[in-house]
Amino acid sequence: MSINKLLNLLTSLIIVITFCLSPSFASAQDNDSVPETSNPNVLFVEQKGESNNKVLWHLKVNEANSRLKDVVIKMELQGGHNISLAELNTLLNAKGVTVTQPDPEKKLFLLNIKSLDESLNVEFSSVIIDNQQSNYKLSLSADINQHVTASDIYFVKTQLSGNVQYKDVPDKVTPPALEVELIDKQHQTVVDHARVSADHLEYTFDQLNKFNIDNQLIEYEVRPKVTGSYKVDVKANDILLQYLSTKIEGDIRNESDKPLNIKIINKATGSIVDEVLVDGTQSHYKKDNLPLNDDQGNGIDYDIKIEDTEGFKATTSNFDIEITKDKAKDNHPQNSVETKQDDQPKSDVNAAEESEASAEPILQSTAEDKVNEISAEQEMKQVSSSSLKRSLVYAAPKEIPLLSTFSLANTNLLGFAPMNNVAGVTDDPYPTYKGQISNMAWDEKGLYRNRTPQPVEYNESFQWKQAQPTSTENEYAIDLKTQGRASVTQETVDIVLVVDNSASMGAIIGNGKTRWQSMKDDVFKFIDEVTQANTATNTKVRIDVVNFASIVRPERNPGFSGDPAIIKSKFYSSYLNNQDAGTFTQRGLISGSNKLNTSSASKKVMVVLTDGAPTLSYLGTRATGSESISSFSNYVKGDGTNFKLHGRSTYYADHDPYFVNLYTEITNNGQPTISQAKIIKNLRPDFDIFSIGLDTTVPNANATVSDMNNVLNNIASRPEYAFTTEDSASELSKTLSKISQSVSNSISNGVVTDPIGAMYDLNLGSDNILDKSDYTLTASNTDLLKSVTVNYDPNTKTLKMNGLNLGKGEWVNLNYKVKLRVTDDNFVENQWYPMNGTTTLKPSSASINLREYPVPEAKAKSPSYSFVFNKVDDDAKPLQGAVFELKDAGGNTLSRTSSSSGQVLFDNLKKGQYTLTEKSAPNGFIKDSKVYTVVIASNGEIRIDNVLYTDTNKFKIINKKLLGSIEVIKHKTGNENELLPGAKFELRNSAGDLIDTLTTGTDGKILFKALPLGSYTLKEIQAPSGYQLNGEPINITVKNDEKVTIKVANKSNSDILPNTGGTGTIFYTLLGMLIMVIAVWSRKKVSKS
Repeated sequence: MSINKLLNLLTSLIIVITFCLSPSFASAQDNDSVPETSNPNVLFVEQKGESNNKVLWHLKVNEANSRLKDVVIKMELQGGHNISLAELNTLLNAKGVTVTQPDPEKKLFLLNIKSLDESLNVEFSSVIIDNQQSNYKLSLSADINQHVTASDIYFVKTQLSGNVQYKDVPDKVTPPALEVELIDKQHQTVVDHARVSADHLEYTFDQLNKFNIDNQLIEYEVRPKVTGSYKVDVKANDILLQYLSTKIEGDIRNESDKPLNIKIINKATGSIVDEVLVDGTQSHYKKDNLPLNDDQGNGIDYDIKIEDTEGFKATTSNFDIEITKDKAKDNHPQNSVETKQDDQPKSDVNAAEESEASAEPILQSTAEDKVNEISAEQEMKQVSSSSLKRSLVYAAPKEIPLLSTFSLANTNLLGFAPMNNVAGVTDDPYPTYKGQISNMAWDEKGLYRNRTPQPVEYNESFQWKQAQPTSTENEYAIDLKTQGRASVTQETVDIVLVVDNSASMGAIIGNGKTRWQSMKDDVFKFIDEVTQANTATNTKVRIDVVNFASIVRPERNPGFSGDPAIIKSKFYSSYLNNQDAGTFTQRGLISGSNKLNTSSASKKVMVVLTDGAPTLSYLGTRATGSESISSFSNYVKGDGTNFKLHGRSTYYADHDPYFVNLYTEITNNGQPTISQAKIIKNLRPDFDIFSIGLDTTVPNANATVSDMNNVLNNIASRPEYAFTTEDSASELSKTLSKISQSVSNSISNGVVTDPIGAMYDLNLGSDNILDKSDYTLTASNTDLLKSVTVNYDPNTKTLKMNGLNLGKGEWVNLNYKVKLRVTDDNFVENQWYPMNGTTTLKPSSASINLREYPVPEAKAKSPSYSFVFNKVDDDAKPLQGAVFELKDAGGNTLSRTSSSSGQVLFDNLKKGQYTLTEKSAPNGFIKDSKVYTVVIASNGEIRIDNVLYTDTNKFKIINKKLLGSIEVIKHKTGNENELLPGAKFELRNSAGDLIDTLTTGTDGKILFKALPLGSYTLKEIQAPSGYQLNGEPINITVKNDEKVTIKVANKSNSDILPNTGGTGTIFYTLLGMLIMVIAVWSRKKVSKS
């Protein structure tokens, strides 16, 4: 190989390396339009989007202002569009250019320029003739001193949408967000990404090229990126994610007869996946809905773990469990048992047989009873199996009322769910039940049961009715929940569309159309959607339109109409672009309100659409605040171009800021507009007013985004009725769809009839009259409750809820309490009694069909004594993990551990005297050494140290925190005796919260005091003067109430080494290596010569 060839090879390699290292090497090519020209000063063409089925083109010739003579420019069209030769000549003849078309069958045009010594700059359009079934290209070429070309393409756009559905996901599992990739099927390249959250199960890819550069239809597919325990199936862009689950089960041999907490373990990680609590008599267990895979999609191998019980040993084999006596401890029996109280529901107790009254209550149990927890009588007296009888018997002394309750601190012993924690979601729930209520299954939970599955699904609604026990014996809280659906209301609706027709609506937006045309396209779809249920004989929805700018433009086809064609004709074909083209939003609001005032429809709606800030307003004459003007004159302020009032005047008006009532300054046109909206809303609270800002996420007319949002929010009648769009071309249709759902309620003025069950009494409080304290109403939005009333007829024992107005995702829940009358002569123990009669919903005043709710049932059990108290720290926060021992007069003990809510429950107790002691405190707290005397009276009263505790006087035991400290000593590197002042440190806890920031003093020390035990991170944030910052975080654990000392060293600035190196090392390294190889090769060749 010659030296020249080698040098050529070297040059090529350098070029390749340079190209590879160039940032442009990895960038993808985009098919979107980019004008191409060989000389823009001579010839240039650019597409400006599509409008009204025409492609707009911008042509530039001779931008350099050279002298052109006898020049012919060829213009050729590709794709399904054409140009009117006559219109093009009309446009260009005045500029000295003649256009000819040699062959009418071919889309080739010749632009003949006789003489031109200035630039030619024109805009024209081509007409789409193939219904957007191709891209549209325009090419230019000419010989002007050289061959010059220019071209551009308008790419037709499309969109792709789909839904995501999760199936078989357990209630306690939150579905993860899903990453969806959009793929070009031909090239298998990723075009776009979308992230779909579990609370918004739909996605849309907008602005996709419909055809490639060769006018071939692009095929797209979606590809979800799934991990974890889900199987994915994609059909027609809809994605189904099915939760993959497994189960474990095993047999139990439990000699201890005590409850077991089975922990289900992931073998690979040792983490606890789930827990199962079984009672002492259970011989088999099963756990469903365990995830099949972990978050990375790897299969989970499960194991179980059982903690040894005092005096017994636990062994497991293939998920089977054996609890046997621990022979090593058999000679030292303990008379106590420890169970962890974690707010678990109380046990279901079988029906009690009658017994003669005795002076003391007697608790007796059998192995056949289905008891979930060991009773205190069993634990303390350790009744032998020979003394067990067939049933649980309670013999009450005659002086104790049968309805006595024995609980403290209003503890929700049976797991009563809070009011807002009712079943269902704000979107359509899943799964649902369809069919006869009487055919539904029961979900039994001891003494009460609910129908399942819920909700019950009807055409108009989803309906729940579920009961949970309260802390009062035999009392139940009922949640009656009603959710609307997306369907056309049975009531009449009048809608006024107040649309901005100002000059700014002429802006070309992302889809190539003017904002006015794009808005009309989406509003027309909205009109079609909300009027679709109208018929020739029955008009449910009518619409009228206000076109406003500086003026309200004359009406077209005045009055409300239910005919979509007539409604659409009310819109002007274009926006105003003259002296009347400002934005007088206040005038538009007044006109829209006047139209709605004439409406007799059941529902009245105004939708205001504007793309900018108000630039005109009426002069205020009376006000209590800048946004609370109560009256106006007909004098107009503002010049139509500026949100703010300023000093510039015209010959007919001034636009200065002004004062109302001498002290309220009005500085912009938004303040009167907001005030006008408030006047309308106060006068007509029955108006539903929506506001939509079109592309208002950038400043406009000297108004900030915050200014415009403030106007939009105050126009809307509810906060959630105000919308803004960043890109109205893609977002407006979705916003209007949301409004359509709100307008089209499936439940309109609905009525719920809810009779109380024959064996129950409604809790009406001490006055025995229904008022708002006797029930609770909640809703997905509190505004839904404004029209709702609740009444009670004591003669028929019937609740009625009136005025329900619900659309898709909107719900109202009524919560009230009933009590089973166990003293009724007709009461039969252990018999199920329905809590209500047939409960129905009448969806609207026009409805014929009544929609039935499921009805819960309950039965009674014998009362029991419970002692519950709260374990808290000195800030009254609940403490988990404190162990307490309760000892009776005979020396028998019970042990309980405080739950995550700080509650400690001792239940199934006989009356008598006990001592309560804390055996161990939670980690990081000081144990309470006091011994408390607890006395339970026969009437259920509980006194602790002779103080009566009730729901209003709750007993609690307080632990004080163990506190430690951290001392930081700052010194010079290599010399611990040279201490450094001026170093600033911050200390954060394990949650990342800042605890304190301190600076070392002259002794080089700081001390962080009174720190709760736990993990901390120490970080230097400012170095001492003349020293380098040591910014490496230091992890510190405070384990007890002692001081932890940390020494931190700093290097002097004089120890800093100069920085070396630079950018581009890869390139120069490779280049140097190549030169060395050439040098060695050349030397060898010379030597051989």
